[in-house]
Amino acid sequence: MLYSEFTSMEMTLGRAIDTSSGNTGLVFIKVSFMGAKASFPEISAQEKPHNGGLKRAIVWRKVANIYAVKIHTGFIEVLRNTVHKFVNEVSELLPEITQDELAMKKEAFEQDQKTLALNFLSTIQEFDNQESIKNKNDETQLQRELDELFPQEFVDFLAQTGMDYESRRVKVNSGKNFADGILWMSFTDYPILLLVENKKLLSLLKKRCAHIMVNDVIRFPLPMACKGAEPLLVMSDARFPEKAKQLSHAWMFGVLASSPVAKLEIMVIDPENRGTSVGPFFDARKRLPELFGEKICFTAEDIAAQLALLNEEIETTLMDKLGTEYDSIFDYSREHPEEALRVRCLVMYDFPRNISDSVLADVRNILRNGSRCGIYAMIICPPPQPDTRQESYRQMLQTIQPLTAVIKQDQQSFSERGLPLLYHPMPDKAGFDRFFSKYMLIFEGMQNRGIAFSPFIRKLVEAKDDAELDGSIQNLTEWKQISQEPFDQQSASTTFPELFCMGQIAYPAEIFDESIGYKKIVRAFRAETPGHSIDMSRVELPMMFNLHHPLNLEVIGPEAQRDNMQSAAYRVIWGFLRKCPASKVRFCIFDPKEGGGSVRMLSNFVNKMPDSYKKAVTQMSRTEELLSCLKELEGQTLDFIRDRPDYDDLLDYNAHNPRRTEAITLLMLYDFPLNADARCLELLSSVMQKGNKCGIYVILCRNTAVEVASSYDHVDEKLAELEKNCVQIECKENGFALLPYHLSVRLIEKPDAGQLEKFAVEYHKAVEKLNVQSIHFEEILPPEPFQGSTAKVLKLPMGIGDGDSVVSMVFGEGTSHHGLIGGGTGGGKSTLLHTLIMSSMMNYSPEQLNLYLMDFKGGTEFKIYESERLPHIKLLALDALQEFGESILENLVQEMANRSDIFKRSGGYTKLEDYVTNTGNSMPRILVIMDEFQILFDSGTNRKVAERCANLAKKIVTEGRSYGVHLLMATQSTKIISTLTLDRGTIEQMRIRVGLKCGEDDTRYLFGDTHCSDAMKKMEGPRGTAVLNEDYTENNPNVGLRVAFCNDETKKHYLKQISEKFADSPCTMQVFEGSRTVPMLDYLAARSIGIADTSTVTVHMGEKIKVDDPFELTFDRKKQHNVLICGSNDELMDRTVNLFLLSAALNRRACVYCVDGDSIVGDDRCGSFYQSLEHGAAELHTAHTRSDIVQFVHDLYEKYQQRKKKTGGDTVLFVIKNLQFLDLMQTMLLGDRVDEAEYIELPTEPKAADVLSAVVDDPTLDLLAGFSAEPTDSTVEPTGFSTKPADDDPFAALLAQVPSLTADVAPAESQNVEERDPFADLMASFSSIGADSSHVSAQPVSGAMGNASEKLQKLIADGAAYGIHFIICSSDYQTVKESMHFGMNILNKFRERIVFALSDSDAFNLIDNVNVSTLHDNTVYYTNGTTDTFQFKPYVSPAPEQVETFCSELLPM
Repeated sequence: MLYSEFTSMEMTLGRAIDTSSGNTGLVFIKVSFMGAKASFPEISAQEKPHNGGLKRAIVWRKVANIYAVKIHTGFIEVLRNTVHKFVNEVSELLPEITQDELAMKKEAFEQDQKTLALNFLSTIQEFDNQESIKNKNDETQLQRELDELFPQEFVDFLAQTGMDYESRRVKVNSGKNFADGILWMSFTDYPILLLVENKKLLSLLKKRCAHIMVNDVIRFPLPMACKGAEPLLVMSDARFPEKAKQLSHAWMFGVLASSPVAKLEIMVIDPENRGTSVGPFFDARKRLPELFGEKICFTAEDIAAQLALLNEEIETTLMDKLGTEYDSIFDYSREHPEEALRVRCLVMYDFPRNISDSVLADVRNILRNGSRCGIYAMIICPPPQPDTRQESYRQMLQTIQPLTAVIKQDQQSFSERGLPLLYHPMPDKAGFDRFFSKYMLIFEGMQNRGIAFSPFIRKLVEAKDDAELDGSIQNLTEWKQISQEPFDQQSASTTFPELFCMGQIAYPAEIFDESIGYKKIVRAFRAETPGHSIDMSRVELPMMFNLHHPLNLEVIGPEAQRDNMQSAAYRVIWGFLRKCPASKVRFCIFDPKEGGGSVRMLSNFVNKMPDSYKKAVTQMSRTEELLSCLKELEGQTLDFIRDRPDYDDLLDYNAHNPRRTEAITLLMLYDFPLNADARCLELLSSVMQKGNKCGIYVILCRNTAVEVASSYDHVDEKLAELEKNCVQIECKENGFALLPYHLSVRLIEKPDAGQLEKFAVEYHKAVEKLNVQSIHFEEILPPEPFQGSTAKVLKLPMGIGDGDSVVSMVFGEGTSHHGLIGGGTGGGKSTLLHTLIMSSMMNYSPEQLNLYLMDFKGGTEFKIYESERLPHIKLLALDALQEFGESILENLVQEMANRSDIFKRSGGYTKLEDYVTNTGNSMPRILVIMDEFQILFDSGTNRKVAERCANLAKKIVTEGRSYGVHLLMATQSTKIISTLTLDRGTIEQMRIRVGLKCGEDDTRYLFGDTHCSDAMKKMEGPRGTAVLNEDYTENNPNVGLRVAFCNDETKKHYLKQISEKFADSPCTMQVFEGSRTVPMLDYLAARSIGIADTSTVTVHMGEKIKVDDPFELTFDRKKQHNVLICGSNDELMDRTVNLFLLSAALNRRACVYCVDGDSIVGDDRCGSFYQSLEHGAAELHTAHTRSDIVQFVHDLYEKYQQRKKKTGGDTVLFVIKNLQFLDLMQTMLLGDRVDEAEYIELPTEPKAADVLSAVVDDPTLDLLAGFSAEPTDSTVEPTGFSTKPADDDPFAALLAQVPSLTADVAPAESQNVEERDPFADLMASFSSIGADSSHVSAQPVSGAMGNASEKLQKLIADGAAYGIHFIICSSDYQTVKESMHFGMNILNKFRERIVFALSDSDAFNLIDNVNVSTLHDNTVYYTNGTTDTFQFKPYVSPAPEQVETFCSELLPM
């Protein structure tokens, strides 16, 4: 009977073991106990731990902490004499228990500790009441029986359990597991002095329970375990309702302290007081809303919805997780550690207010199954109010009472199961604030949301052994030393730091008292006071930001602390500049109050940097500017997340792509939230939450003096939401503090002026060094050069992209056939073009690829390709001109037509790929590279040419893909493209886009709105950083890369290799250089041109600005070859005229008459050239005086007369140079008679009959026969004559009428040359003779030879047929107009014209539709007057001494 009450306890303490042997009643309870030495022989004493308690001993042989109680259904067998024998017996009967079984048994015992403790109290009472004991005085027997019933080990275990809970009840559980599986612990007192009558038993109990005795009562702990915890129903007393709330607060706090940080959520239902029932938790709820769910429920609807959600979670957990395999969510979590375990506490006040019958079912389900799913409930039920439906109230209570442990309140005390219930109250406000500050520290550290208790610091608490602790201490010590380094130089690292140390935080030392190395931590990091004394109550640890996580820093202070706030922000700025690679930090500054004055030091610093870094700072002051910036930053973030899914964030990307790293961005807002409206705040919130993904970090300087209109757009709410994502540092007079914990902060050092100056110098060097670092060309070369095939695509490696992969530009794939490159000055556009050219020749043979290289920008960028024999290159144009580009496009279109014919003849193919694949024949693709292509399509230069070029380019772009012809055009700026003759469709067909260092407008033009922001971000970096999009019109992502750099030495090396490799391949490279002119003697030597002896004279003029043979003028007798040269460039005039003289000197049958206006007026600057040429050319006649001019005309006219009678004779070139100085020649060209007596001695005047005979002998005047002139009294003087005709010379009057009438019918000045008929004017003159006698007057012929003016007119009109040609040169268009257009309009006889260095309007009067003002200094326009107009570069005429040598060698006398 001694054990009957004890053994009849309703204990379900574990599962039966060895059911096969029939021992179904054997249950094992895992017990921890205290004692210096256990009574079991096999257990040795254990040492005390540092906190004074005794380590737990192993009770069962080979099994830890197992205490056995043997229970048999319906009958209790008396236990053996000693526990030792009992244990031996059990050991023999049962097999060994596995470690998993041990863990299960421990949990089973912990689950029922409370029940066990309460039943032990009942056992003691029954034991004392036994009649058999009352009279027993045998103390030994009592001791033995008490040992059997109430072992010392169990009493010690209860004491230890209470002590353990007491030691941690107000401490934050910084571990990962629930403390000993206990959520909360209450206590009950057993007054043995009142209830135990047997004095000896009382003495034994007091001795045995000394560890759990309090004031002569046994204080039993009543733990609430994680598994199997009963819901609590508190029947409150209406007289003291606050006491029930205090109990609930104690329970909530106990569960909060026992639960691991971030694994608990408290849900409150408070229908009566609408949340005030949990008043002590208000501050905690505000600081950490996640802990208290979305809201406190008090309406019936909210309560129903909340309980419904809990039931859904319970059902999901039971069905999807626990099933029949797991007893609780803790069992499931142990098997599935990857799933986060989170428990909930449900506190319901004022039950059953606002609880309907339907909702009651949800409450019952929560009470029944909640604890299995980690949902624990406490319901506070006040007495019914007078107006309450008593029956309904009673029924609801009856419904839930069987599912709960009922706690009854009587005035200010509580009881459970008839025993008094004691509990530890919630700490007071100060104590709870300390607790919750630590909780927040750890919570933010675990969520990586703050820096106060970072994972690095948490390791000090979580270290499991000394080695792990020492490693954490060493790591933090190094970071602390970094934070104390003097600011003297920029980091030499080229990699981004993952951690950023901003200073040190002073923590209370007690925060680490749970660590295994508390004293070691304090010694390592003890704080120093301002007086350098040691403060052991605080430890200083580095304040570290993990840059993989959001870094949002808010510096808060009043207006008076403005300077300190700016100082704090500057420390962040200099810290990032110092620790990040040079030029890899960008700043977006919003300074609405001072307009940039807040960052004046930063602006001065950046202005000292190279140009490549001077755009590192973007300053803003207006709301719209901030809004635009935030939109761009948000876009960059989203683009990064979308386009780079393989990288966690920008730091991860930079770590894997060290040669094309991208800069991080500091967004800094001063006097925040001034000028930041609701739109800005919403975008700022997005940037703060996700910006770290692409390296955006935010620093806010919050000026508390700035008022916020909280009623507008909920700005105050948005600000409060922003602050949740910020680390807050408060500026105070005595320093800085970390909020909300008010921990003292010591920031990193701020540089002084000297240190900053030194830093700027070092940083400048680092930026320059970074800019010159490049990707070597060898890194993109193929393993086997020249082996590529262009049958399908043309693939040109150009640089290194993500993951050090080679990035190529691909032509001929999909819709990507032509490309457009945009690159600002210094961006690396030229580098890219060279890389593409070299890469193409190294990857393919000339049979696979031909290159056309054109540079329009006035430089010699491609000149190096002239240094070797390169069969790949068909055309090399340096400083190309518009007309030259036109001819190239014409040739390409013709090549396309030729290929089309080949395709048709070979089987009707339509694409190069099909032709090559099916026929086996090779056909090289053609890549045309044009640098600064806008010059080619600029209508301001020559509209007709520009329009023709646009049409040709359109044809190539739309049709060239089929024939393997690809255009790649490059420009520094895309802004001008809209003004060109290229239509938009042509540009849009150029799908491949590349950008280098472009501005925003250029980037948007190249990549469109969709890809613009991302491209801008990817273009940031050193020279050669580029962005490629294979088809910008599709959803293709931008590809960032660093262009490989091929320096001149590398080019020379590989060009030589290419030349040697293809030495046997035909090379037809044509070189054109716009700014280069070929010396005539070099041209003659290269073409082996020597002395000619033909009647046809060839004048070697120069190089055409087109793909064509050299330009030559041929003078023969088949058509008129009079040439007019007009231009104000004297040097170019001399050069051009000299070409005629020197070319004529090469022909033995050429005769030159040269009249130079300079020589006539005494400026003999070309005299030495003429003299040198006269030494070798006998037929060169130069005029030195005006009389020579007249004589030349008479001499030529005599030859003319002779050749009419007899064919043959030399070809004569009459060169008239500097007409503007030749007044005599101007008069003669007008047709005005000259008084030859002023210049030459005339013979005796002949008789009239002789004159008539002389005139009639001229067959060209036979047309005048039959016409007569009647005398007139008119005094009108015919146009173009300056002297009166002789009255006695009728034939002179007749002759004089011809020029007068001719002048009358002369075409208008603006009439085009090609519209004029050379014979129409003469016929018109003849038909008008005699029609109007007022225009006829007789003029005498002075001398037998006739007037020189008339002869010159005749020679110009008809001399070409007899081998006499005129070349007239003038630097003044006005002279040409007045002397050649007016009067006889002799200009009509000069169909071939050369113009240069004139105004466009003057030039237009000589040649239609030309823009002479755009000509290069060495280029002229030529027209033949009918079908052909083009530009050419006259050869450079030799110096006089070269001419003399040339003449002596080739033209011996």
